[in-house]
Amino acid sequence: MKKNASKLTLKNLEDILPVKVIRDSSFITPGFLSDPQNGMIVFLEDVKYLDDLKNTPGVSCVLTTEELAGRLPQIPGVAICAEPRRSFFDLHNRLALKTDFYWTDFPTEINPSARIHQRACIAEKNVRIGPDTVIGPNVTIEERCLIGSSVTIRAGVVLGSIGFQSSRTAAGMMDMVHAGGIIIRDHVEILSNAVVAVAVFRQFTTVGAGSRIGNTVFLSHNVQVGLRCFVGHGSVVNGNVRLGDDVWIGPGAVLVNNITLGDGAQVSLGGTVTTDVHAGERVTGMLAIDHKKMMRHIKSLKQEPS
Repeated sequence: MKKNASKLTLKNLEDILPVKVIRDSSFITPGFLSDPQNGMIVFLEDVKYLDDLKNTPGVSCVLTTEELAGRLPQIPGVAICAEPRRSFFDLHNRLALKTDFYWTDFPTEINPSARIHQRACIAEKNVRIGPDTVIGPNVTIEERCLIGSSVTIRAGVVLGSIGFQSSRTAAGMMDMVHAGGIIIRDHVEILSNAVVAVAVFRQFTTVGAGSRIGNTVFLSHNVQVGLRCFVGHGSVVNGNVRLGDDVWIGPGAVLVNNITLGDGAQVSLGGTVTTDVHAGERVTGMLAIDHKKMMRHIKSLKQEPS
């Protein structure tokens, strides 16, 4: 595989992974069904996800088992292997660590008008800091962080951390390299000790212009924060969550993976959000009780007339 490969075919993988190509096709990026991207290569190892795969836009290639390969006539590229999940993780990690597939390095660029505290730690490459931005003491800015103008980053913030993206395999626990980046738009303020994780694939965790991120907040990989949002102190926003514009997240709230909050949505303090929230809607609460009881309770609420 070429070090600077930016687009690959399944045939390119036969020399580095234990796969057999049934139908060759190209792909732009690895990805998950829960977060569709154009030109994805994905994995399928369980028939229960077959319908999800068929209904997911953007899939161009699949790593799957011999038993399932014949049930994917609509997918342009198919390769079979004994452990699709492990092969998918191995592929992504190899691309991230040994090639320029996801990113091309550049020397760190700091605008002369930016004010950087002497105790801040900034990576020597792959960071861009715009004009009039202020970086406080003990801030850590890892690689692949692009920061706009007039941004304020308070003491102890970490930009470029990672989130959990692990999986159990027959060989043990495997972790995926976080190969994406972070974009902080203009006029954002990030308060002390907040942590923002880079994306996993060819994407950017993004904080929209004019937004405010509270003390000790965690924004996980590929979270998309819209314009003028407020994410309250101590909140946890898990991976691939999308916040529209003018969203308000109360202190201590927790948002699960792969949900969307529409423009102007509000989450009350301490709320746990497990489903999409419509534009302008306010949600409150969720106590931790026996899981099955809670699911039955939620189902009964959905059945009640509004």
